[in-house]
Amino acid sequence: MTVPAPALLLPHPDHLPETLMALRAAVGGPGAPHPGTPTPRRSPRERCYDEFFGVIRSSGEPASVLAHALRTTLTIGCAWAEPHQRTAITRAARLAGLRLVPGLATGRSEDVEPLERWKTGHRLFFTLNQLAVVALRQARSGSCRFTGVVAAAHVLRAGAAVMALTAAFDEASYYRTVRPAMAPPGLPLEGFSGLWSADHRALIKELGVWGEHHARLCHPDCTARRALLAALGQAGAAHHGVCARFVGRRPSLAGSDDSILVLERLHRARYRSAAGG
Repeated sequence: MTVPAPALLLPHPDHLPETLMALRAAVGGPGAPHPGTPTPRRSPRERCYDEFFGVIRSSGEPASVLAHALRTTLTIGCAWAEPHQRTAITRAARLAGLRLVPGLATGRSEDVEPLERWKTGHRLFFTLNQLAVVALRQARSGSCRFTGVVAAAHVLRAGAAVMALTAAFDEASYYRTVRPAMAPPGLPLEGFSGLWSADHRALIKELGVWGEHHARLCHPDCTARRALLAALGQAGAAHHGVCARFVGRRPSLAGSDDSILVLERLHRARYRSAAGG
């Protein structure tokens, strides 16, 4: 049996730092950040999504709030991970200026109940989405080859590892406890979907902005762009694998008759955004 984690403070993705340097400067700050006041969500779906995963959007200083969230979630992810997954997660942490200490996360990964694992893994994924947005913003402030693009690629690979950690339980548990928790009467809204996530929308938007920026300034076959697209492919494959394992071609909670087909379309849209088209 596991004890639910306390709420995770995150900035709204519209207010994230513009550079990794600003985030790293906040990492050395004292303890937990001042939480500020909770900020209103932009839509009922966004509110429902955040509340399910235990996320509170804070008006506190964004770099400080995100740095603390990364330290909290990545430490747990590192403790849960297999060696190859831990490498990807710790690399993402170093990009944010964090040195993780896995021993600070108590309990064994296999003892975490499926629903709590699902929620905790998603919270880690949200912080990585925000870190990827910061890296992509930095990429637009300098050379596309040597700034935030490769950093964003490393963060996306860490996200792929986190998806595997999040779904490390059997199909029976998914249908017995996880899926019912994401639907009425447990939730007030039908059609629960990752598309309700403010952090996911911010990442898709930032990929598109960077893709247009890159198309104007750099060769389409540059090393940085290829690294980013390869990482997007890896993240898409991981997401596809989780969906195929638990849902397959059955209807999703969002009401699609073929959840795999919808996921494939979403991945193509992400890829086109980063490709500048």
